[in-house]
Amino acid sequence: MEQNPSRPHVSPQGGGQPFEVDVHSSPKLWPMLITGGVTGALAGAVIALLGEPSANYTVAATLGFFAAMCAAIGLAVAAVVYLVIDRVTAKRTTRKVAVPLPESGQPGRGTITEGE
Repeated sequence: MEQNPSRPHVSPQGGGQPFEVDVHSSPKLWPMLITGGVTGALAGAVIALLGEPSANYTVAATLGFFAAMCAAIGLAVAAVVYLVIDRVTAKRTTRKVAVPLPESGQPGRGTITEGE
């Protein structure tokens, strides 16, 4: 899970004044979708290889069909799981106070402390 601070509610009025941000953890979308697709494709391959061979289709054609169909199902399930996890973690949003650090050659660096 990664933490994604939202845009500040109060824009900083100078270089070093603290401002408030909302922070919540959320899952990464692409790794979840890739995991769902690969898991579905592997399940489809197992189904194709363990099933009865067909006289009308080759093993490779059956394997490709089941792998593609189960990969699509795995992607759909992973997307739904992502949405559920994202909604649950969005409810646990916390407000933090961000204090910008002076310019030291590293852009975008700052400190986040607990809000009041």
